[in-house]
Amino acid sequence: NSTPNSNFYTLCSRLGVDVAGPKLGTAKTSAKVEVDFRGTGTSYTVVRLRHAYLNLDWGKSALLLGQTWHPLFGDVSPQILNLSVGAPFQPFSRAPQIRYRYTHKNFQLTGAAVWQSQYLSQGIDPENPLKSKKSQEYIKKGCVPEVYIGADYKNGGLLAGAGIEMLSLKPRTESIG
Repeated sequence: NSTPNSNFYTLCSRLGVDVAGPKLGTAKTSAKVEVDFRGTGTSYTVVRLRHAYLNLDWGKSALLLGQTWHPLFGDVSPQILNLSVGAPFQPFSRAPQIRYRYTHKNFQLTGAAVWQSQYLSQGIDPENPLKSKKSQEYIKKGCVPEVYIGADYKNGGLLAGAGIEMLSLKPRTESIG
């Protein structure tokens, strides 16, 4: 501690715009674009897209197109000390998706098709089969996005939810013997 030092990080800063748009038929439209300066790895000054979506809201139902919080991460989420809230899925993330929600009284039903963006699946490295790497290639080769279906119930102080998610990956397309 004989040589003091200091630093100033922008990584906790974010900048965004929320827009309430015109009606499209009977749907209220809204949009959001938000970035931060978290970057990746050791590049903390790189701009990172957090949210970018269009939402169509008909009152009891809504359709969202774009990138926002993973549908598995919501009001019903475990309270834990680290960020691994549901491995092998990555619910504590923002992901490109098409999401439909239907709300009736105390129930909310959600269905979504989700793509991987920041948190990628891990598979066999084609360059070195003895190692693994994270890549979007595994979900691309699987030809199916993540599919999520869930239901939440809220009444007074009671909050309960259940969801199921399917992820189809193809980490390898050939094997060299």
